[in-house]
Amino acid sequence: MGYVIMTDSRKCDDVLFMVDRRRQRRSFWSNRLDDAFVYANRRAAERKAASLRFNNPRAVSIDEARRIERLQLVGSWTFDEADMSWDAHKDTW
Repeated sequence: MGYVIMTDSRKCDDVLFMVDRRRQRRSFWSNRLDDAFVYANRRAAERKAASLRFNNPRAVSIDEARRIERLQLVGSWTFDEADMSWDAHKDTW
């Protein structure tokens, strides 16, 4: 069983996962679990989470993180969908 570090997002009600910098180097946090750094040891994950200060960092199991990510994706929408609905009126003119 693996563990990831999760924190609250500052801009919206989503959560972010600490990124494995070997996989992606654009940022330190991502809302995608695929990019997350997975700790094999719970104690190591909790120790790293304790060293972080902002936005309620915490260590959670990978199963709990998957459940949270699924709930997060159900209620979200992408900018592509918004652009399509915004530009939908252009076909009628």
